[in-house]
Amino acid sequence: MNGKWRAARILLGLRLHWWLILISVVPSFAPVLRPDPFIPGLAHLETWRYSVLQLELDAAGYALARLVNERPRAWTDRERREFVRRYASHLEARWQANEGSWLASQLLDPFDYVNYYRYDAKRLEEDAWLGLHRNELELVVQFEVMEELARLGLVSPGRVFPPVVFRLTDPPILVTYSPRDVIQTIGFAYVRPSTPWAQADTYEDMVLTEHNLSAHLSRVGGIATYPTSVNPLIRDLEYLYEVVAHEWIHTWLVFRPLGIRYLQSDDLRTINETVATIFGEEMGRRIMLRYYPELIGRPPPATMLPIQPDPMPEEAESGPGIATGETDESESESGFDFQDAMRETRLETDRLLAEGLIEDAEVYMEARRQYINAHGYFIRKLNQAYFAFHGTYATTGGSSSDLGPILEELRRLSPDLRTFMNTTAGLSSRSQLEQVLDAARHVAE
Repeated sequence: MNGKWRAARILLGLRLHWWLILISVVPSFAPVLRPDPFIPGLAHLETWRYSVLQLELDAAGYALARLVNERPRAWTDRERREFVRRYASHLEARWQANEGSWLASQLLDPFDYVNYYRYDAKRLEEDAWLGLHRNELELVVQFEVMEELARLGLVSPGRVFPPVVFRLTDPPILVTYSPRDVIQTIGFAYVRPSTPWAQADTYEDMVLTEHNLSAHLSRVGGIATYPTSVNPLIRDLEYLYEVVAHEWIHTWLVFRPLGIRYLQSDDLRTINETVATIFGEEMGRRIMLRYYPELIGRPPPATMLPIQPDPMPEEAESGPGIATGETDESESESGFDFQDAMRETRLETDRLLAEGLIEDAEVYMEARRQYINAHGYFIRKLNQAYFAFHGTYATTGGSSSDLGPILEELRRLSPDLRTFMNTTAGLSSRSQLEQVLDAARHVAE
């Protein structure tokens, strides 16, 4: 017995050792912990200022407590899958109640106020159920992601490093800054997820007026602190797995050239985010096909409604770290394609800015925002900073970078996802990526 306890204590010590390495190393490279020093007038948002260091400490304490105290249930495959399906159904019911209460609140008929309170009571009931079972879902999703990583051969079974650990909690809101005459990220900061929507508009207007800069506050699906923070209200189950895998691969890349050089250049940051996007999307689809094929493609909703009582609306742009309720490449019944519309908007905006027509570009972006929203999407504000953030994900419509097609071609030419990841993880420049792609083309010929 003593021998068994000694072995268990040694194993726990080794696991804690890895945690200490991650807690100390990841913040050195994680982009969310190294914002540019230029943050204009953030005192205007001081009440909602978000300490990422506190997030990191809270998350680390949460993970360590789980490591020491958690005793996961011995799920059978059937029990695990049934639980996830049940959780997804409660989450969908929560969204339906939320949307019902929001719609009822917009109407003046007294009967609709009765509906509002009925829907709101249902939302609170579902929130209570989801909160009670949130930790169980975290454990199940972590297990299924780790299993898929082992099947890919990216990690050894039972030896996943970094461990797949995430927490379902509201991530901070990202504030992105860009010049007005060119779309380029020059700084970023974080504010609390409880920041009022009206305050976001006020702050963005202040930055424009007082600093002649474009600013945008964006809700995100997750951030790659360690452990990862993932939005608990992600509606699409496949997107949840995608976000968890996307953020985990960022922590995996931290120990490799591509991750270490994240902040070295815009190209490397875009390569990093786009590689993580490709990986997350493929992982999400693989897990869904293996365990929950009948849930693929659900919901998403036909329209984007502001989430109540959450203070900030979700936005329709797609991307692994971005909260969204829309499929990324689907067309609406009218033939409208969101990605094509956003790409057209980005390219025309770039052209106008290149000609020095800043005000024309801003008028154009606002007109396009209204046009896109009229087709059932919700974009709160479309400006240079919006594109600066979303443009990092080179496979989305908000990007004008050619790195997306380059990396997608490299993935097609790679024999499997593991080869693609091992290849891209070693990249340290755009030119090296182009050389790797040329070599892959020659092999394919």
